[in-house]
Amino acid sequence: MLICDHLRAENVLFQTEGASKLAALRTLTEQLAHSGDIRDAEACLEVLLAREKLMTTGVGKGVALPHAFSPEAPQTVVAYLRSEGGVDFDAIDEKPVHHIFCILGPPSAEGRHLKILARLARLLNHADFLAALHAASSAEDLLAALRSQEEALQPHPS
Repeated sequence: MLICDHLRAENVLFQTEGASKLAALRTLTEQLAHSGDIRDAEACLEVLLAREKLMTTGVGKGVALPHAFSPEAPQTVVAYLRSEGGVDFDAIDEKPVHHIFCILGPPSAEGRHLKILARLARLLNHADFLAALHAASSAEDLLAALRSQEEALQPHPS
């Protein structure tokens, strides 16, 4: 199971200006609703904000991994937002976030949800992954870079 299996090109967004956490999460949920991947953007925004109140998902290194479960997300889906201007996400390293991977799914898909989070956490330990995110100039470039990075982490048969 690869992250890019849950991230479609239409859910990859690039912004040049900075934004607030609320604005960034609203942009992501509205795009997921527009693409038909979730049924109710406002309901999904509310569960993401409730999750953020528990503890920030700004994990450092310029990355945030907002995630939540909602019956309004019939299947596990990922959206990505790159903000050149940065987002104040209350990150643990207190630095602006430039890469946001938003994960939403139904409560019944907890295992898949956790696997995606774990895979992203592994990828974040590789400087070339962050460099590939920075270098991508289109949704297709980003998805190709993500697929390449994920495949490099796959165990090779001996």
